[in-house]
Amino acid sequence: MGFKTHAQDTLPNKDLKVGLVLSGGGAKGFAHVGVLKALEKAGVRVDYIGGTSMGAIVGALYASGYSADAIETIIKNFNFHDHIPNEISRKNKPFYQKEIDDKYILKLPVKDKSIQIPTGLSDGQTVLNVLSKYTQHVNTISDFNKLPIPFLCMATDLENGEQVLLNKGYLPEAVRASSAYPTLLKPIEIDGKLLVDGGIVNNFPVDEVKAMGADVIIGVDVSSSSLLKKDELNSVLNILDQIVSYQMLTKEDLEKKNRTDIYIQPDIKPYSVMSFDKSADIIQAGVIAGEKNIAAFKKIAAQQHVPRADITPKESPEKFIINTIHIEGNKNYTYGYIIEKMQIRLGKRISFDDFFRGINRLSATGNFTNIQQRIHLSKDNACNISIKLTENPINTYVQLGAHYDPLFKAGIVLNVTSKHLLFKNDFLSTDVVVGEKPSYNFTYFVDNGIHLSIGLQSVYQDFDFDTYFLSDNPPYNLSANFITLDYLKLTNQVFIQGVYKDNFAVRLGLKHQFIRALNKNSNDDIGDNANLFEKSHIYSSTGLLRFDTFDERTFPKSGLQFEGNANWYFYSSDFQHNFSPFIQGQAKFGYALTFKKKLTIQINSEAGISTGNNKNPYLGFYLGGVSPNYKTNFTEFYGYPFASIGNNSYLKTAFTLRYELFNKQYISAIANYARTENDLLNKGAIFENTKKGYALEYGIKSLAGPIILNYSYSPDIQKNYWSVRIGHWF
Repeated sequence: MGFKTHAQDTLPNKDLKVGLVLSGGGAKGFAHVGVLKALEKAGVRVDYIGGTSMGAIVGALYASGYSADAIETIIKNFNFHDHIPNEISRKNKPFYQKEIDDKYILKLPVKDKSIQIPTGLSDGQTVLNVLSKYTQHVNTISDFNKLPIPFLCMATDLENGEQVLLNKGYLPEAVRASSAYPTLLKPIEIDGKLLVDGGIVNNFPVDEVKAMGADVIIGVDVSSSSLLKKDELNSVLNILDQIVSYQMLTKEDLEKKNRTDIYIQPDIKPYSVMSFDKSADIIQAGVIAGEKNIAAFKKIAAQQHVPRADITPKESPEKFIINTIHIEGNKNYTYGYIIEKMQIRLGKRISFDDFFRGINRLSATGNFTNIQQRIHLSKDNACNISIKLTENPINTYVQLGAHYDPLFKAGIVLNVTSKHLLFKNDFLSTDVVVGEKPSYNFTYFVDNGIHLSIGLQSVYQDFDFDTYFLSDNPPYNLSANFITLDYLKLTNQVFIQGVYKDNFAVRLGLKHQFIRALNKNSNDDIGDNANLFEKSHIYSSTGLLRFDTFDERTFPKSGLQFEGNANWYFYSSDFQHNFSPFIQGQAKFGYALTFKKKLTIQINSEAGISTGNNKNPYLGFYLGGVSPNYKTNFTEFYGYPFASIGNNSYLKTAFTLRYELFNKQYISAIANYARTENDLLNKGAIFENTKKGYALEYGIKSLAGPIILNYSYSPDIQKNYWSVRIGHWF
């Protein structure tokens, strides 16, 4: 294909300035990388770059000094499907976030006392973080004309629909604005303007690149060349793509290709804006399209008399030492809170990857809509860090979830979470479960980061179960051994907590419990002692030690989990007239390891022990049932009915072999073993009277939470059980 410009006719010896225009198109924009490979092969020096959306991302990286091969490596190492929904590994989330991970189905912001609709699936912070990471070497350049290759990108002013040319400011933020695809990424505010994807008004900025001084314009267009047919409008993304394409396919926009000297449109019809998993194929489509124009590229290169400068980014040091950390924009969050969430310290050596994981952890709190950071390195690999924050103006959220299991039955949970009620760093979270077994969980917490934090919590539960106690020495008297027990528990506690690196927490507190247990099947008055087995207020001091690096709550593939708690029960209103102070401790350990990304081995072991003279059966430990979410003195044990074995002490170990059969679908084989005794040591016979249970599970990780079908069996009692669990436990 030939080309002809006005510059060629009048100044044949002029060093040609080449402008490159890269359109938007989501994942289809990976084809730009293939065309860049062909340009490099032909020896073309690119002098100006203008891009929109994915074209802005690829263009910014190239303008920063990366080669086409380097950009291809970045793309292949970047999981777009995880980062577009702002998916951050559970391991890197703040400690409180781990406890509520995936708990709710829907999260709605509240503003001016009314519920709002989210403006996008993701705030795009992880995308901004990745762009920041790869443009560290140019992070002091605020005029994009001074980049190794002058650059601009296009965005759309959401308020008036006008195009906005971005060629100054913070490069990652400008590119993030240009690529804010409607409904996928939230709009971003720059210089008082609320900006979204530039493709809405100018997806192919030919004229803007021409105005930069280009003699030759090479345009790569990966946008749709025609509207979809009716039968192709079969998904939300296709419909959105169609709506956005209305503006891109106007007569004026279609004529832009005639204003290029070389117009390239790769053959990417089989792919959509979300085909991020097909990056290699799409890049190759760009290579093929570029190769078709190789003769024209070589002709251009022959008329460029100044060779392309070596602008490869210098490799950053593997680690650096932090001299200072300057933070601005934090009105409602203290310096200590921010530093603890990021897990960085002055004078400490840190890697770039660890630093950006810290930015991700800070983003995962949901407290900031924009985090800009700059690392200023000196010759001795010491650095000064500047962080500019934009706090989230939304302080209140309403969240919805659902749950079903054989014990608590069906329930819908309504959560209201509010921040900055009384102090900096605080939040109030209230779960109210409406269903067959109503309950609530109220938590107020002041998260002071590296300093001691304080919290208040109140939890109410009410459920009933058949008391088929199968131990040799049942904790209840025989008359209570085969009834339906209505069990109510109200727990209130105040505590102080220290957290280290958001994986390790220590908590000390005071706890009040009200426990009521009665025979649900009796027609007698509830106050009759023959039917009311327990009705006491119990007080204790508590200690909790917790470590958690599991990458997922229900189907972990890696990580460690440990929890140790101790309670000194020092007072009871003593309904049964049998209370004496005693100490009770419990420890739980979990480990998960995955081979070849599919096969996971998980080991969970736990133990509980009571020292002193505990005669209250409602303060003992009970095993049985299939849900791993039971609290305090109730623990799951496959093969046995809920709470069917128990005593003052117990020891339990479970082995799980889990295989990811399909994406987010798992099949598991489980074997668990336990002893429940008053004396675990049993004069050295520690394996005597060991209970056994086995289970097979099929689990799906869905938007509603885990959906699990379980079959369990115990050879001890020769019974089997089927059960279904949906959603997370509340």
